Amino acid sequence: MATLAELLDEYVGHMRSIGYGKRTVEVYRDEIVLFLRRIESVHQARHPDSLTRSHLMLWQRHIASCKNHQGRLLAPRTINRKITSVKGFLKYLCERGFILQGTDVLKYVKEPQFLPKGVVPHARIMKTFSGMRLSSPSDYRNRAMLELLYTSGLRARELLGLDMASLNFANATAAVMGKGRKERIVPIGRTAMRHLQSYIKVFRPMLLMDPSEQALFISPWGRRLSYNTFRRIVHRHFDSGADTSVTPHTFRRSCTTELIRGGANLYHVKEILGHATLDTLKHYVKLDISDLQKTHRLCHPREKDEQR
Repeated sequence: MATLAELLDEYVGHMRSIGYGKRTVEVYRDEIVLFLRRIESVHQARHPDSLTRSHLMLWQRHIASCKNHQGRLLAPRTINRKITSVKGFLKYLCERGFILQGTDVLKYVKEPQFLPKGVVPHARIMKTFSGMRLSSPSDYRNRAMLELLYTSGLRARELLGLDMASLNFANATAAVMGKGRKERIVPIGRTAMRHLQSYIKVFRPMLLMDPSEQALFISPWGRRLSYNTFRRIVHRHFDSGADTSVTPHTFRRSCTTELIRGGANLYHVKEILGHATLDTLKHYVKLDISDLQKTHRLCHPREKDEQR
């Protein structure tokens, strides 16, 4: 009989075959490897038929007591990520008859509902954009990337994965390949489109070395720009002396916040961002005290009396 470790290799191949992203597959695999090491070392369970419900319950109790490198208990979100990874593997084993039950044993823990953190105010983004130096092809490329990231709420890897053919200038849209290899069409704001057109017409050819290169955003070496390089670009422009650490994903949160505060339909925001459900947006809908005070001043009749 195949070992659980051998079946994990099959499961990894299965995830890839149904469109899981490379990074997602790596994270899930790493979590499952840790799970298998634990049940083998503690319970000597190496094969599917030796895996019991008790092993699963004890494993969940174990991860609930684990601590991170700072000596703190794992966050509920981290625990749930581990559970999601293992649940998927167990479901795969169950569907193929290697185990009869067990997928219902692991229970998700409740996650506290926090407001989104790390959102950069629109005024600060505009101030940084207007102060960006534009003296080289790379500078113009950086401005176009950041404008597009902010206006369309793209994930960093979606942005860097864009090809020249991804853009539709007539409709001001981009075809984006999101998680799970799902393509969606996102709108591009007028300012971002203007910077993209300048970059493509004038400055991208200066960076281009291979005429067959299809990547929209390319490095000074003529290849598709890497995530690590892009992350350094974001840090260079936004992290100098700031209290809030700004990452590429910060732009996605900031875009979402501004759209919702501006009254955008939540379904439309979900489609732009490429979320499967509206659940991910529920944190953004919670208004902070300044929003509540503004609404109170505008709507309560007694406050209106004071303005007369």
